[in-house]
Amino acid sequence: MSSSQTREMFTAPPVVNRWQRWALVCGCVFAIPSVVGWFLEADQFYRSYLLGFMYCFEWTVGCLALLMLYHLTGGAWGTAIRRILEAAMQNIWLLVPLFIPIVIGIRRLYPWTRPEVVAASPHLQMIAHQYLRISLWLPRAGLYFVVWILLVGTLMTFSRRQDREPEANLAPALRAISGPGAVIYLFLTLFLYVDWVMSLTPDWFSMIYGLIFNAGQGLAAISFAVVILSLLVRYEPMKTVIQPGQFLDLGKIVLTFVMMWAWWTYAQWIIYWSGNKPDEISWYLARTRGGWRAYGVVWIAVCFFIPFALLLSRRFKKDAVILRRIALLALFARFMDDFWFITPAFPNRAGHFHFSWLDAVVPISLVSFWLALFFQHLKARPLLALHDPHVALVLEQVYGGD
Repeated sequence: MSSSQTREMFTAPPVVNRWQRWALVCGCVFAIPSVVGWFLEADQFYRSYLLGFMYCFEWTVGCLALLMLYHLTGGAWGTAIRRILEAAMQNIWLLVPLFIPIVIGIRRLYPWTRPEVVAASPHLQMIAHQYLRISLWLPRAGLYFVVWILLVGTLMTFSRRQDREPEANLAPALRAISGPGAVIYLFLTLFLYVDWVMSLTPDWFSMIYGLIFNAGQGLAAISFAVVILSLLVRYEPMKTVIQPGQFLDLGKIVLTFVMMWAWWTYAQWIIYWSGNKPDEISWYLARTRGGWRAYGVVWIAVCFFIPFALLLSRRFKKDAVILRRIALLALFARFMDDFWFITPAFPNRAGHFHFSWLDAVVPISLVSFWLALFFQHLKARPLLALHDPHVALVLEQVYGGD
């Protein structure tokens, strides 16, 4: 079989076009009330927009991190989802223009941008002078995007070259990029989440904060990949190629990230709560009063106890349909977690639970446009990286020597 015939055999099924159209229509439909909300409730719009943006961001960067992990470790677990991860991480280009509304609404979102707030707090004055200034915050945001784009662009350059040059062994080059890239990812996300999320409450700080979101990004990425793969296996060619054992491996990774997220979340809580210092536990007090306590019970159940219990079953992890449902629950849990971190940070929501209609329509619109572009990337290349050595082994097992 020729190379062109093989590539054609592994093109995305026509149903992907329909999924893309649905995503575009959904994005446009929900964009209308989002714009209306911008005029009616500007403050709430920007808060909901930040929530939706960070949710899309963790899908994108989480897939980049998971792809680098695959290049570093290898293994059959990544063969089926490599193209999904590559398509998702290319959406970093979409996040650049999507970041503009956050820049526009920066004074509505972050208290350290308002002189009257800074003047009332000596501690905030020191922080604002040393780190949290718009003149420093904007260049750092630009640097984050430049680094993400360079990482994605470099990995995609070698990936496309691997498609064109089957005789070249590019796995070492991809591994060499992913090693430093993984270190850069860890440090960059630490500063990024301080700038974009933690600084919503600038008088509070945690060193574990970034690690919680690192685990959450990994969970979001692997859960998203499981959902897409479980849909693709209903159609050829993935229906023939993907075996139940590969879903078992992916299910184990989902379980790993669920436990990592739970560990870091618990570690942060127990450190601050045992210290019992007013300036440290204030962050938690805002999330345990006025309805947030009930939300917290549901939040911890959905984010940890339910998926943890389900993923202990080997049968559930091997079943594509059941695992897809667990992965969808995990993606919903990621939204709940982002909501729990972001919304109570605003003074009128601290100790007072409130879910605005904009908290639903704005993120749905952003995610829908994100998905539409993702499907465009997914269609552009074969669903398997045919010249990846690990993929070649899988194909040999399925098709023999043909």
